Amino acid sequence: MVKRKLAKKAFIVYWSQTGNTEKVAGSIKQGLEAAEVQVTVKKQADAGDVDYFDYYLVCVGAPSYSWHPLEAMAKFLKDKRVELSRVRQRFRGKTR
Repeated sequence: MVKRKLAKKAFIVYWSQTGNTEKVAGSIKQGLEAAEVQVTVKKQADAGDVDYFDYYLVCVGAPSYSWHPLEAMAKFLKDKRVELSRVRQRFRGKTR
């Protein structure tokens, strides 16, 4: 019997003004790729059409101000939460 590895995909979305968060995202990407994970990295402004369900792992990076995420990232995550709740409602009551 031949064992087959399942391809794992990760998505990293980040917001970075000074480049520090972008560097962290790049480091996370390198680590995941070393573990043979396929990685997609996008800035928050370019990630609106991403379907989280296409990925095994989703990483979110942004600076925090007064213990809260940057407003642009907070809005992005809230919008995604609404989108995901619509998907969840579609599948509610269905079994695997």
